[in-house]
Amino acid sequence: MTQEDAERATAGAHVVVVRVSEDHIRRRVFLNLPAAERAARRARDAGRPCQIILCQLVPAGPTEGEDQR
Repeated sequence: MTQEDAERATAGAHVVVVRVSEDHIRRRVFLNLPAAERAARRARDAGRPCQIILCQLVPAGPTEGEDQR
């Protein structure tokens, strides 16, 4: 897989990160917004501040090895 193939494969792909706590960074990654919202609600219900952050996936580069086609 080339870098270009990896970029095409992840084009438009997003993840949602819920950051819990301001003193200590604890990140949880979710692949859909409803799951992230539930996690944020649970954190707030427990009295912890949190943020939901939408992130775009960017390939770091193709992996070495044989093409799996």
